[in-house]
Amino acid sequence: SSLRKTRAIVQGYRNISLEAELEDALMVLRARGILAEVEDEGTVDLDEHSAEMAAWALREGATNIIRHAPQATECSIIFVDNRMVISNDGVGAKAGGTTGEGTGILGLRERVASLGGELFTEIKGDRFTLTCEMTATAGRR
Repeated sequence: SSLRKTRAIVQGYRNISLEAELEDALMVLRARGILAEVEDEGTVDLDEHSAEMAAWALREGATNIIRHAPQATECSIIFVDNRMVISNDGVGAKAGGTTGEGTGILGLRERVASLGGELFTEIKGDRFTLTCEMTATAGRR
């Protein structure tokens, strides 16, 4: 029974849905009073591996906003041309001069790379931007 439960947990951890992650991210961000908006120009056209990359990046991106941008008031999530860009305000002095890349981002970069994509981050002023590029080689492991 324990082994079966452990397998179910691991399987659930591996299975991730972009639609569910998007719904959860919007709910959590909005519950924190953050104006969270989505511009969707093609998520329905993403192949399975690209959708998986985007889902992991979205989960980490929303988590980072909650943990590291307590003053955030808005967040945009944009899907266009096999790319997802998450941008938020509220970075503030806490990020001063850092790359914004803790262990969560580094682990995410590795996961996205293993799926054939690339992950980029940028801090400009009070804005943090995370970009997940789902390349044409997605799905090759």
